[in-house]
Amino acid sequence: MSHLINFLPTIIHPRWRAVCLGISIWFVLAAPAVVSAELKITSQPTSKMVAQGLATTILRVSATGTVPLGFQWYFNGQAVTDATNSSLVLTNIQRSMAGLYTAVASDASGSVTSRVARLDVFVRTGIFDIGDPEEFNKIISTNAVLTRMATLNSWIEGVVWIPSDGGYLVFSDIGNDVLKKLVPSGKLTDFLRPPRNTLFNGNLLDLHERLISCAAGRAALQVTLTTNGVTVPLLTNYVTGKKFYSPNDLAMKSDGSIWFTDPGYDSGLPLPPPYGASIPTGFQPGLHVYRFFQNDPSTVLQVITNMSRPNGLCFSPDEKKLYVSDTGSSPGPIRVFDVTPDNTVTGGEIFCTIGAGGPDGIKCDVDGRIWSSAEDGVEIFAPDGRLIGKIRLTRTANLCFGGPDYKTLYMVGQPYVTSIPVLVPGAVSIKRLKTSLSGNQLTIAWPVPSTGFALQQSDLGRAK
Repeated sequence: MSHLINFLPTIIHPRWRAVCLGISIWFVLAAPAVVSAELKITSQPTSKMVAQGLATTILRVSATGTVPLGFQWYFNGQAVTDATNSSLVLTNIQRSMAGLYTAVASDASGSVTSRVARLDVFVRTGIFDIGDPEEFNKIISTNAVLTRMATLNSWIEGVVWIPSDGGYLVFSDIGNDVLKKLVPSGKLTDFLRPPRNTLFNGNLLDLHERLISCAAGRAALQVTLTTNGVTVPLLTNYVTGKKFYSPNDLAMKSDGSIWFTDPGYDSGLPLPPPYGASIPTGFQPGLHVYRFFQNDPSTVLQVITNMSRPNGLCFSPDEKKLYVSDTGSSPGPIRVFDVTPDNTVTGGEIFCTIGAGGPDGIKCDVDGRIWSSAEDGVEIFAPDGRLIGKIRLTRTANLCFGGPDYKTLYMVGQPYVTSIPVLVPGAVSIKRLKTSLSGNQLTIAWPVPSTGFALQQSDLGRAK
């Protein structure tokens, strides 16, 4: 261009030279530039639960990179024909369309793959949404009936089955700052009235069947032990002396370690970023998952620090996996972590995404299925994250297995305590038994002092 400008005086009248020079400069400045950006997924596709026959559902992905960008959607690893936009529109939803969807974004530099989005397709039958009929029939009879055991005009949390004295439930009536006791016949009484602003939330039994609780109110912010009507603190702060924001829910391993979450609810205190402007003086730097040994509070450690608002948690039956629900978004995910025998935690991939609202309390059954509370009931997932089905009722906050054989599911929330018989026991029913097999001789050892179980006989067969 500079050579052309220098040549202008020889071919154009001098008074037009300035005009041509301005035009040439404008041409250089206005010429479109090639924009180069790092190729990456900026918005991931979201897992969904939809009813069979739904007219339309859409999966979306966003990406940045060097334009033009290309997209290709995949279903269970196979390219979807003509699915080359950032949005995948699915119509006339059928069960055959349930599975794993990913999107690949590409530009001149290469390609990048999105996270997996699972599409679960269910059929509504009475109070149930059934995603996998074969698996659902293994865990719940479609003739099973819900029983409303109590109604409280309050937010209810932390339900746990106490097997002693014939068996009963204890749960947290957060709205009235009291622990309640409910026997299966429906009699409701106060179990414990803690000091004001204590706000008990999650509850569990330790290996000696004593009640361990999370106290989330500003007068507590601790993990407590209750036995014979007396409550004492087990853990009041981190090893650095920093306080927790609001201990929420608990799980316990057979090695005696207690794991609990701190999502920052109920205390009314300022929270750390991104929920507050700065870390409050004297408090932990974030909302984390912790672990400590019951007989030594100084062993408390942050074990998960990269979740938004960790809430419910439970272990797989073999205690090799830890599931943690996250209520920082809606619909919210449940993440799964690998746990080594020395309690090192790795992983944290999304195991499943709740279909309605955020997951709060979660429990595992003896076969490793996850039963999660949801905005409108309880959602049940296979060990690979597939939706098995759903029990539809009102907003549910927490749940537990109980009854003589741990085959009753108890659910609490707003404003009901509800139960339903199921066909599979909760994982707690096998964690309390220690067994060993020598030849065809089975030895059963019971934790002290008791478990509340009736001893069951097992036919191991005869050696041939």
